[in-house]
Amino acid sequence: MSANSLHVEPHSQLEELSDGESADSYQHPNEKLTLPIVGPQFVEEEIPPAVTRYIATLLEPGESIFVLFRLNSYHTFTTDSGKTVKAPLWTVVTGVRLLLVAVSVEGDTYSDSFDQQVVLEYQNGFGRDAIKLADKSLSIGLWEVKRRVFKEVVNLFPLSEYEKYLYFANLHLKKEEYLEAIPFLRKSLELEPTIKASLLLTHTLAHLEQQEEAFNVLNQAYHKTPAKSLIEEIQLQFPDDAEMLLYLAAVSEDRRDWDTCIECYILLLQKTPDFDLYFLKLGEMYNAKQEYQTACEYYQKFIHLRQGLDKSQQDAYIQWDMSDFKWFSADPDLVKAYFDLGLIYEYEAHDYFKAASTYLALLRHAPFYRDAYKHFWLVYQQLCDSSFQGETCSLPIDISLFLQIYKLLAPEPYASTVATEDYHSLFENPQKDEDTLRSIAYQKMVEADQQILIHPREQDYWYRIQHWMANLVISEGESEGIEEFCEQVGPQNFPELAQLILQLSDFLDVKPPKCFISRGKIGINVKNREHPFIFIGSEHLNPDNERYFSTDELVFIIAAQLEHIKSGHFLVTDTDLWKSLGTASFDSFLMALQCLPAGGFLGKITHQFATAGLKKVYKMTRRVNVQKILDFFSMTEERSHKEDVEFFEENGKGERSKSKKMQEPESLLKAQIVDFARHAVYTADRTGLLACHNFEAASAAIFKLASSAYEDIKQVHKQGLVQILKKQDNRGNFLYFEYAKRFGELIRFALSENYWQIHSKLIVLPEKSHVSQEIATIRELADNYHILINKLQILAHSMQNTLLTPEEFLRKQKNLVTQSGLLQDEDLMLVDKLQQAYLDEILTTEELHYKLFSLLEMRHVRD
Repeated sequence: MSANSLHVEPHSQLEELSDGESADSYQHPNEKLTLPIVGPQFVEEEIPPAVTRYIATLLEPGESIFVLFRLNSYHTFTTDSGKTVKAPLWTVVTGVRLLLVAVSVEGDTYSDSFDQQVVLEYQNGFGRDAIKLADKSLSIGLWEVKRRVFKEVVNLFPLSEYEKYLYFANLHLKKEEYLEAIPFLRKSLELEPTIKASLLLTHTLAHLEQQEEAFNVLNQAYHKTPAKSLIEEIQLQFPDDAEMLLYLAAVSEDRRDWDTCIECYILLLQKTPDFDLYFLKLGEMYNAKQEYQTACEYYQKFIHLRQGLDKSQQDAYIQWDMSDFKWFSADPDLVKAYFDLGLIYEYEAHDYFKAASTYLALLRHAPFYRDAYKHFWLVYQQLCDSSFQGETCSLPIDISLFLQIYKLLAPEPYASTVATEDYHSLFENPQKDEDTLRSIAYQKMVEADQQILIHPREQDYWYRIQHWMANLVISEGESEGIEEFCEQVGPQNFPELAQLILQLSDFLDVKPPKCFISRGKIGINVKNREHPFIFIGSEHLNPDNERYFSTDELVFIIAAQLEHIKSGHFLVTDTDLWKSLGTASFDSFLMALQCLPAGGFLGKITHQFATAGLKKVYKMTRRVNVQKILDFFSMTEERSHKEDVEFFEENGKGERSKSKKMQEPESLLKAQIVDFARHAVYTADRTGLLACHNFEAASAAIFKLASSAYEDIKQVHKQGLVQILKKQDNRGNFLYFEYAKRFGELIRFALSENYWQIHSKLIVLPEKSHVSQEIATIRELADNYHILINKLQILAHSMQNTLLTPEEFLRKQKNLVTQSGLLQDEDLMLVDKLQQAYLDEILTTEELHYKLFSLLEMRHVRD
């Protein structure tokens, strides 16, 4: 029912009135009468049409009715003949007055009006209750409903009109009728924009998840009301509701009222002291206020809390949407905290070591966040330039590998940031130099080193599925016939490959496996758990083939396969397994399993064997393995459930397993085997990268083994790896989601302290390698002018991507040019004028850059 009017239907037909009959039964045919009634709560259900019409004549334009009830009192009319007729009294309460109304049978009318200065009282009586109005005492009847209504009327009458609407809104809110309350709240605000009505409407809209509208209502209230009053009223009305303070904080932030925003989040922290996002927001607010030390404290507290949460350990905050790739496989909130901290250390505190460390932590968390590569590189150069012998440059990172990754991810930003041509050439892909790896020496890996290489989550998945997978490996007997149809690698036919396998086997401390060359396009695979051997497709060893492996690529691939052997990764490391799980049924999943070469990288065996003899061998082993797999996976649900419970109890997770409904064996196997498969590949990739120390070679090898992706990788030097990984098909589906996850994990390891430590310990590079010349070259490159230009460009990019406000951008820009020492006082005055012209929208961002860079270049040439 509308909050503005109530439609009153008349009786359906006209009846003749008997002598003395009251107007209650008076009817008019085919009429529709409308009164501006606010709500049905305090309105009589049946109102005679004559009464309705008369009340309508008494109302002022825009006057609405809140109460319309018949009393148990009467007004006496005297006719011209001297006869008296009684008609019931009706009470009408509008926004500003109270009316008493009566209509006789003959159509005589009576009305009396009382303004809000009149005292209205409720009187309890022995026989009946009454209301006292001025000098009148009016009976209200015996019905309990009317007695309750008139008690409400007594409270309602003295209220102003906007308060009456608020009163009605609260009646609905008490019943949780949120939609019905909204019109009353809006009308109250229209009549008088009060804090209470604004907050109630905001809260109601928020409850209905109309966030934008709730924000707008509170924003309007903020414009008319001091923020302190809003905070006090929120605490009074909603003492236990954090959402209202969050809305006020959002409005305050939108209006750049940092102090109010800070007060809101501090109050919220009092309610939930360890809620990490409040610390992040406080860091942002103090950063905006330029109170940097306090901002850093809050950012660091947020990072500490977020990284310690169970949800964080379970990747609950990780962004897997590839549409905004810089967040992919990362927590956007952590990225924000790290980036803001880095900017403070870099631009405000000029603590380049802390800035570099913070950007490095950001990269280890968000490997595709390209802005962080730019900032880290510029800060790193300044670190090396400011140290006498490069001591402060000794961050726990392999800088040569960092630059390889930066170049591969984003060639254009790399070229503009790492601007010196000589330095650029130091990190060209050395794959054409086939003697590069021969000069690398390896120290034998021990168990502690192996534990560093294993992906942290692989072990968890392995413990879960190893008892399931044990019966799925191909036995020695089932692999008979392989040697008959494949060429075995030896010192005579493939001396370099044989030597490489021996060298890497010694490095990884595994027994050198046999290696066979298949004349079909089979990629590279490992078979046989008891006596493993490696298959390599012959095209990878043919220099005329586009999928030819360079030495570094071969090192990566062989080392990865040896890791599969050492760690016991069998049957579950093939990408076709992942593909079948995403698109097919469990039966297809089983078929994918039985088609896998034990521990192979890519491709099904059916596509790999070229000779008829090998196809016969495949058919023989296939029949055996299919039966094994089907027998194995025919386990009952009870057995699967029992093993699940036993596993979780053994690992200290019994309570957790009991609190959740166990997955069906089918879905449980899919999820756990696929997760193990991914992490087994991640571990193998780590080992391969450690052995070859060449990220570009590792990337090329991975893509050369992928038939669907190889054509795209040819464009990586022009477009960058990020653009390749973001590629979509005609339907808008991302093509390389799994590869993006895989490269993200490999980049994290390459930039980690673990890689830096284990590489320093186990790998001995030649004395004249590009890595040994690293510090000297970087010190030569640390030219203040070029660093300044790069920093200014990065600042502009950050502002354009809303990482900085225009004000923050201009302030940091001015600080940079002032601290550079390139400009004199009159030049700085000119910079101020240029910035003001930008704020006044006289200059665009591009025009500001052009004029500022021209000034800097002119002064640089002069000096």
